[in-house]
Amino acid sequence: MSSHATRTSLRVFRRTLLAVLLAAVPSATPAQVVTDTAVVPDIVVEAIDGDSVRLHALLAPKLTLIVKWSTWCVGCIIEMPFLKEFDEKWRPRGVHVVSIFEQDTAVGKAQTIIRENELPYPVILDPKNAELTGALPGLSLPNGYIVKADGKVVIRYVPTPNVFSIENQIQYFLDRYKLAASTPVGEEQDASRGLDVVTIGLRVAEGGTAGQSMVLHLTMDHADGIHTWPHEPVVPEEFRGVSPRATGIGRIGSPQGVIVDHIDWPPPVPVSVQYTGYPVDLPSYTGVTTVAVHLTLKRDLVESDTVRVPLSYQACDAEICYPPVRVEVKSPLLE
Repeated sequence: MSSHATRTSLRVFRRTLLAVLLAAVPSATPAQVVTDTAVVPDIVVEAIDGDSVRLHALLAPKLTLIVKWSTWCVGCIIEMPFLKEFDEKWRPRGVHVVSIFEQDTAVGKAQTIIRENELPYPVILDPKNAELTGALPGLSLPNGYIVKADGKVVIRYVPTPNVFSIENQIQYFLDRYKLAASTPVGEEQDASRGLDVVTIGLRVAEGGTAGQSMVLHLTMDHADGIHTWPHEPVVPEEFRGVSPRATGIGRIGSPQGVIVDHIDWPPPVPVSVQYTGYPVDLPSYTGVTTVAVHLTLKRDLVESDTVRVPLSYQACDAEICYPPVRVEVKSPLLE
């Protein structure tokens, strides 16, 4: 029999054995939620091919399934074809696999297993690092962990569950951390989508001569179903771990003799969202939101006087938050 046929037969055998083993796994696979209690350290690790890389650089944009294995672990080898399929299916969605090889035998043997299974995901050597061991404790193999993009471990499996359980858990945490996990990546989408759903305006309210105060009204007109994080976000308990992008105004560009006094931010209003599977009130800006920028005039204004206001915000809808947007709006001070 050719080596190719042998490898094919071995894969078929592994898939068959995996199906038999999974049939015996209870539908409620044991799992422990460890949200915000463990963080994968951003340490330099050695890949199976000898390259050095920072561990956080290997994490997926949304969620990473970290699995630990060894050459003596039969279950670890059996599940590799499934992990390969899982990685190929979920990688376009911002979820992928990172494997940690607990080095108990020659690396060459592990490399052979990796080649035979044509694994597409990164494999790193167990660095015997105390920080990593603390975040991913050495339980019986195989075992797996779901980790957020910031390195926080959200769930630990004992043992690594079957395909349906993993996918269900991945989807659950994508939904739970929708605000962080579902943000599209890429500068091309930054301005286009954010500006589609929030219209920014700036107008002069009053004032014009020396000694007077002046008020600029900056308006954020949200499209239906759209809200933005307020100036001082309050993150509900259900969204622990989310890092909101507050609506903010940067350094205002005003002509000489026009002084920025203070900014009045409107109070947020509750917006009902369904990110966790049930309604949660999220303090937000929505509808037409007006921010008052107060200026003090040290001189009379002239027609060429213009003010520039840099605004940053993150727009969200019922399903996702779009990438943060930075935009500068300007207006003449004399109308």
